[in-house]
Formats: sequence, C-alpha cells, structure tokens
Amino acid sequence: MKKIRFLAFIAFFLSFTPLFSQDTRWDYPIRPGSKEWATLPSTADRVKAIQVPEDVLPKLSDQQLLDVILEYPFFSQL
Repeated sequence: MKKIRFLAFIAFFLSFTPLFSQDTRWDYPIRPGSKEWATLPSTADRVKAIQVPEDVLPKLSDQQLLDVILEYPFFSQL
C-alpha cells in the first residue's frame, strides 16, 4: 500500500513538472545566407556573432542545449 501511495505521489508531482520548467528558446540571430552574414568580413567575426550568450546557457534544458548545438551554423565544418 505504501508503494502505491508513493507511486501516486510521484505521478502527481511529475504531472506538474512542465508548469515549473523554464521555457527558454534561443535561436541564432544571424545565419549563413542572410544579409547580415554577408556583411561579416571574416570567419572569426562570424563565429563571434553566433556565440550563445553566457546568461542564456544556464536557462536552457539539456534538450534545448542539444538543439542549439545541432543547429550551430558551422556544425558541418567541425
């Protein structure tokens, strides 16, 4: 009986977890092929322009961070 109560409590708690999750979405402001991208004179400037701000990183969930990494504009060149 204690096991059932415990499992019910866990299920109840997990049902509210999405309410408390942070909904932070970060997208690259400049992408290859855009006008802004073409105005950047060097690869170093392009890399600097697409850095994820340090204050955003702690707000991203693991899945969101993975999505950001997979969308990295220079990912195919690594």
